[in-house]
Amino acid sequence: MKSSTKKLLSIILSLLIISSLFCGCDFFDFFLSKPSENSSDTSESESEKSSHDDDSKNWPVTVEGVTLDSKPTKVASLSPALTEITFDLGYGSYLVCVSDYCDYPSEVSSLPKSGSPLIPDCDQIINSGAEILLTSSDLHSSYLAILNDAGIKTIVIPPAKSLPSLERLYKSVATVFDGKIDGSTAAKNFYNKCEETLSNCKDVVSSFGFSSKDPACVLYLRSLSPAIVATVDTLESNLLENIGFINAASGYGDWNYPSALVSSLAPDYIFYSSLIIPDDFVASDLYSAFSGNLKRFVLTDMSLFERQGKRMFDELYRAVSMMA
Repeated sequence: MKSSTKKLLSIILSLLIISSLFCGCDFFDFFLSKPSENSSDTSESESEKSSHDDDSKNWPVTVEGVTLDSKPTKVASLSPALTEITFDLGYGSYLVCVSDYCDYPSEVSSLPKSGSPLIPDCDQIINSGAEILLTSSDLHSSYLAILNDAGIKTIVIPPAKSLPSLERLYKSVATVFDGKIDGSTAAKNFYNKCEETLSNCKDVVSSFGFSSKDPACVLYLRSLSPAIVATVDTLESNLLENIGFINAASGYGDWNYPSALVSSLAPDYIFYSSLIIPDDFVASDLYSAFSGNLKRFVLTDMSLFERQGKRMFDELYRAVSMMA
């Protein structure tokens, strides 16, 4: 290398060293350490961004027409069904007060009681610190105004009348607690487990030996006098048809099947309410009308079908298994 080139390199190196001294940093540390420091800063920034993204994927979200900006910490429930489903989905710890009629699971016994949708105890709900109130039916506008003034959002989630609407009900409840994406996932996972029980019920019904062209006919009897049966537009009927039955009480809706016509039906199987005394059922004219065709009848806890949670599916499986 020529001496002039060596001198030039020496001058440049000297200038860089002097510059690093004035800047308060080591020249070599600048090149060796700076990338690592930049990498750390970038990693932290990406972590914060990821956390923000995780939050933004769920909130805000609109449930049954009510917009929620963030995950709640305290929720009240005026519905035994919604309370039970909340626990089924794994969010029971969020509940801070429940209705006077909430009795399952056992954990609700220790929670303050807050009336009913007809006459809610607004003071109790407010004092509980609840941010959200869940109910299956509308509250009077005067109660809504009191709760709204206290900053409590009321969400009405009506009962399901079909399996698709039942899945939507689960999704609405889960979304309240977990947001748009995580809530939807939690609801889907829970519904899939319920479908597994339905599948087991189908297997039992298929063992009855009926063909797809001539399926087993069933009647869901909620009351004996007057005779009240599940019509085709009810969740109960939808469940029974899903597992392989046909509903004997077709042609009417909203539980309003004419009592005078019930005795003319010819069900192969009957689910009858646990509120009906078995001896009274067997001694009734209705039973006499059915007995020529009837193969099995099973006492059923129909209150569980009103709750629309996991216990409903378990009770359905128990009942069809008793018919086998």
